[in-house]
Amino acid sequence: MPINILLAEPVPFKIALSALITLASHSYDLFESSIIDEKRQLIGYVFSNLELEGAKLRFSLKKPFNLFADLATYQEW
Repeated sequence: MPINILLAEPVPFKIALSALITLASHSYDLFESSIIDEKRQLIGYVFSNLELEGAKLRFSLKKPFNLFADLATYQEW
């Protein structure tokens, strides 16, 4: 299921979660095989507040991607 469909209309949680996990697990290959405009779109779905400070990139993750990053801080599931 394309991510733009998930963003455009309400979908059942189980379907949305499954699509999100699939997207996340194939994100590298998807990004590498995409054209520039598609790469920009993918970056826009995941990141907000992209800033370049010298050689350092600062960013915030959009929901729900920020929740995946926060999972690393939890001891238990």
